[in-house]
Amino acid sequence: MKRGLAEDLVVAPYATVMALMVTPVAATLNLQRLAENGALGQFGFYEAIDFTTSRLPASKGSALVRSFMAHHQAMSLLSFHISYMTNPCNIVL
Repeated sequence: MKRGLAEDLVVAPYATVMALMVTPVAATLNLQRLAENGALGQFGFYEAIDFTTSRLPASKGSALVRSFMAHHQAMSLLSFHISYMTNPCNIVL
């Protein structure tokens, strides 16, 4: 197991998408904020945004992890579907 992970600050947009099923309004607002900050790519949300200062140049506040993991995209699609089908009024994207 890797040590020091507690000091890492990494945001995974797919986790916010999954939160749509639990807190749809807050998750929707967070997804909008992530999109405004460049986390939305051509194929969906990128894998992560890394805010861990020890891995960043001094001039940068974050680094976008520009990859798409198929299983995270699939979990996101399922979460969107469940959230929309259970209460269409909750989704305002």
